[in-house]
Amino acid sequence: MCTEITKWEELPNCEPMLTHTTLMKKKLYER
Repeated sequence: MCTEITKWEELPNCEPMLTHTTLMKKKLYER
């Protein structure tokens, strides 16, 4: 999970829950 998320935005910090939620929101807004 962590690796997949990092792929999208290449985040240095890998916090599954926080990162996932943030990226999901960003993805929805950017889309």
